[in-house]
Amino acid sequence: MKLTAVFLLLACLTAGAKGFSQITLSEKNAPLQKIFKAIQKQSGYDFFYTYEVIEKAGNTTVNLYRMPLEKAIEEVLKDKPLTYIITGKTVVIKEKTTPSFSIPGISEQAAAASKISGLVKDEKGMPLDGASVVARSSGKGVSTDAKGRFTIEADIGDILDVSRVGYKTTVVIISSNAFLEISMPQEITAATEVIVVGYGTQKKTNVTGAVNTVNMKDVAGNRATTNIAQLLQGVVPDLQITYSSGEPGASTSLNIRGTTSIGSGSNGSPLILLDNVPVASLSLINPNDIETVTVLKDAGSAAIYGARSARGVILLTSKNKAGAKKTSIEYSNNLVFSRPLEVPEKATPLRTVQSFKDMNFAPGTGQNVDDWLSLLNDYAQHPSQYGSGYTVQNGVVYPLRENDVWDEMVSKNAFQQTHNLAISGGTEKTSYRIAGAFTNEDGILITNKDSYKRYNLTGFINSRITPWANVQLSTMYSNANKHFPNTGYGFGIFGSASVLPSYTLVGDSLIDGVYVPYATPKNLIENAAVSNSRLDDIRLSGKVTLNIFKGFNVVGEYTYDKTNTINTSYDKPFNIITLSSFVPTPTVTADKAKYYKYNDFTDYHALNIYGTYERKLDEHLFTLTAGFNQESSYFELLDAQMSNMINPNLPYLDGGTGVIQPDDNGFDGFSEYAVQGYFYRFNYAYKGKYLLETTGRYDGSSKFPEGRRWGFFPSVSAGWRVSDETFMKALKPALSDLKIRASYGNVGNQSIGNYLFYSGMKTRPASNWADVSGVRYLTLDAPGLISGDFTWEKVTTRNLGIDLGLFNNRFTGSFDLFKRTTTGMLIPGAQLPAVLGASAPLQNTADLKSTGWGLQAAWKDQVGKVNYQFGFTLSDNKAFITKYDINATRLLTQYYVGQQIGEIWGYETDGFYTVADFEDGSLNSNLLGGKLRDGVIKYQGENPNPGDIKFKDLDKDGKIFTGDNTVDNPGDRKIIGNTNRRYQYGFSARAAWHGFDVSVFIQGVGKRDLFVLNDITYPYSSNYGTLYSNLLDYWTIDNTDAFYGRIYNLGGGNSSYNKLVQTRLLQNGAYMRVKNITLGYSLPLQWLSRAKINSLRLFVSGDDLLTKKHLPAGVDPELKDQGYGAQYPIMQKMSIGLNLNF
Repeated sequence: MKLTAVFLLLACLTAGAKGFSQITLSEKNAPLQKIFKAIQKQSGYDFFYTYEVIEKAGNTTVNLYRMPLEKAIEEVLKDKPLTYIITGKTVVIKEKTTPSFSIPGISEQAAAASKISGLVKDEKGMPLDGASVVARSSGKGVSTDAKGRFTIEADIGDILDVSRVGYKTTVVIISSNAFLEISMPQEITAATEVIVVGYGTQKKTNVTGAVNTVNMKDVAGNRATTNIAQLLQGVVPDLQITYSSGEPGASTSLNIRGTTSIGSGSNGSPLILLDNVPVASLSLINPNDIETVTVLKDAGSAAIYGARSARGVILLTSKNKAGAKKTSIEYSNNLVFSRPLEVPEKATPLRTVQSFKDMNFAPGTGQNVDDWLSLLNDYAQHPSQYGSGYTVQNGVVYPLRENDVWDEMVSKNAFQQTHNLAISGGTEKTSYRIAGAFTNEDGILITNKDSYKRYNLTGFINSRITPWANVQLSTMYSNANKHFPNTGYGFGIFGSASVLPSYTLVGDSLIDGVYVPYATPKNLIENAAVSNSRLDDIRLSGKVTLNIFKGFNVVGEYTYDKTNTINTSYDKPFNIITLSSFVPTPTVTADKAKYYKYNDFTDYHALNIYGTYERKLDEHLFTLTAGFNQESSYFELLDAQMSNMINPNLPYLDGGTGVIQPDDNGFDGFSEYAVQGYFYRFNYAYKGKYLLETTGRYDGSSKFPEGRRWGFFPSVSAGWRVSDETFMKALKPALSDLKIRASYGNVGNQSIGNYLFYSGMKTRPASNWADVSGVRYLTLDAPGLISGDFTWEKVTTRNLGIDLGLFNNRFTGSFDLFKRTTTGMLIPGAQLPAVLGASAPLQNTADLKSTGWGLQAAWKDQVGKVNYQFGFTLSDNKAFITKYDINATRLLTQYYVGQQIGEIWGYETDGFYTVADFEDGSLNSNLLGGKLRDGVIKYQGENPNPGDIKFKDLDKDGKIFTGDNTVDNPGDRKIIGNTNRRYQYGFSARAAWHGFDVSVFIQGVGKRDLFVLNDITYPYSSNYGTLYSNLLDYWTIDNTDAFYGRIYNLGGGNSSYNKLVQTRLLQNGAYMRVKNITLGYSLPLQWLSRAKINSLRLFVSGDDLLTKKHLPAGVDPELKDQGYGAQYPIMQKMSIGLNLNF
């Protein structure tokens, strides 16, 4: 009776809901689609139909007023060959069918039903038994048999709900009587999620090391960035991604958990592997070809890779998958419009010339400063009287108009396009994937001379040749071309943009009947030749998997990778003029107008053979993986140059009248190395909650001397799934998951040169000696001393971590605390007398300690029909020198014991010298040349003036100086900051509703100190610089409460003293960047079914939209100096595109 009452109550509620929906609608000769959409909006019921059906029914006219839902639908379908079914909150519209016979008691709907058959399988094409298949119209359901097959009574237009434990519910609209093939994706839960680890996979619940995995689709989204490394910035805690330029194709730098080594092994980055094999260049890989990225951060997870895992490991897993699936075609594009995020702003001509007066500067171009100021003031009042923007008095040119050379050299909207196409499919025995991509990115400089193009082509085929043998073959070809304007002009393009003042003459001038350009960045770009950097990579991989018996398989992998680099550049000469010289002058003389060509190739071979055995005995699970790895690499290069081109517009090595010469490192070179290793990993789990893992690797590297080449590197880790304990049941489901992890392990570091145990004499062209034809003589470098007993740097990591899940894993988080020590770092073993003329041999005589932590948290939930999620990462690390034998006196110019990496030593600023600090009458009319009063402290050897910087006498010795330049006696300096990036963070948010989705991603650095001294951060830092609008607050007689000290004649006088490293000029390098905002809309499936389209998503996206920082405009804390403080700015990108699957 109770159960009957419940069903009656539910029925009443359902009927009440239908009756409560009051529809008011008036439409004349309107399409049914429009009417259904209006009813859906008022009632909240979803409508399912096919376009063919409602189009054949034609338009209709309705006038509904406060009509119940069912009566409203009946009124709309009146006189139409359509009927409807309401199931739950869904209205299914379908064609009426006329039964050929009529039996009393049987409805039209039952008579019209037909039998629909099909097959349900998983993503790999394997049949799924026990899956539930339910027709929404009737509520009838069946289960699939042992072969995954089913037959159900349903009609065309009906909806089938297919469900099974462990798989995502799949919805299918019946469009015909044809046999259905339904693929069900696996439901990824905390208990079933599998992540990639070294030479295999593990359930996430069983992982005991510090491992983070991200789905590339979630990371890349629809961002305009096509570089995998840039996409990962801020996504994974402890993974630091930096890039030094905003130009197209700019390289990136990766680091895991901070500094690992300062010795010869400090070169290199984390080991990056694609499907278990190292990659030549991360920038060549198309993000659309990658399924997941896994970061192994501690020795417990990375030690199985041995020789090159000292800096951590990044595992890329491709989308190449085995298993049956229908043929699928995926296409996506991204059309991007870019502009500079920001550029520096210079002071006006009036303020610039006023600064000349303030520093008693007489321009070398002959202008009288007072006359110039007068003309500039007159120009401000009567600009039309100076139509050319300058005037000539007594044969001297006085520029008056403000010209922005930065604005002139950049385009307002650069264009970028990216296209991706992938075709995949297969049967239970054979599957394939073919994908291609094209990226074409134009930079922000005028013309298309700064650009980047990349082509990607990948292929994959998998064949199960027997029930116990599987074969895979994959290929990858990548081609990248990077262009940039190249000029031999002294300041270069960006240097010119920095140093040219705001009154610079632009355009060109007619001289002797020929228009000659001024030496502005715009003109340099337009007339410069284009340098080209081309990188080709072809990669062939084969994999054989043998399932020997249940639980035991053997895998063999072989990869051949060949990369080829071709770089060409030419210092094309062309005439320019400047304000100081209106005589046409070539940017570079013919003998120095050189054409350079560089060519190299690398042949790389990798072989992996390993087996895995898994056995479960009652509550005990044992897994053993063991194998062999061998890698070899051969590198060769050719480098040459030629001058005196016959045709400057067609440069090549044989196109000049000079002599082919080598570059500074010689004509050619070669290098090779090999690595061999034996490894194992043993996992034990008891009841799935007590976890143990040990790994070991015995590695040999040709980079070390004989007898010192081999090393054994073990690790051990353990985990305890506290949440699975009986005493924790009371906390469920609030506490979904709690695991405590710990690991300890050693890995080796072999990131050093290849022949450091050989002594040789290198030939190279002499820098200043040449014969009469200009050919430089060859010279020999002195051989260095060598050591035959150096070996691996050893990196030991201790890690303690916790994984947490709350409220049915709606909240998930992890926290890791680590300590890493690097012992035996390779540095010169001793300080030798300079008269020896040779470098000291390498020895393992330095140690380093790093500490830090990483945090990751996420919340994922649904409110009504809104799905939303948030994610946050935060990490920090510090590194200290614990041993450095060759600096016993602890000189500040070298590493020393106790040093924290990144320290900035400087003086503590104590205001300015004032007139009161000088004896009365000792200063001249310009407040120069005075004598300090007794007791006023000054920098040793300097004669300060009012307005110069004053420093605190920290060592109380009555003078300001460097002391012995040691830690024990640094004079008046102290540690004032640190350049290490602290508290690196990322924040992401996403929400989806009725096909609409929006996402936001923010990344930044919470703490960092910088001492950046250049022409954009300090007034007249160099004798070639100019004044910027952010540098106007300098000391003058009328501005004694300024920020910057007194300025002197183009960086002369006491400028070098005022620019010493000090607290006043220390800058805050922290920043927050809005990396991406995306808005998308996925069209409803019923709209797409007519065109046989599975999905279509349209989007608009913005990258690098906003940066909050503390540095001046045009100075970014992450970008490198391109000349006199100028940077190639980060590009703000707006894009539109689509994702299509059919």
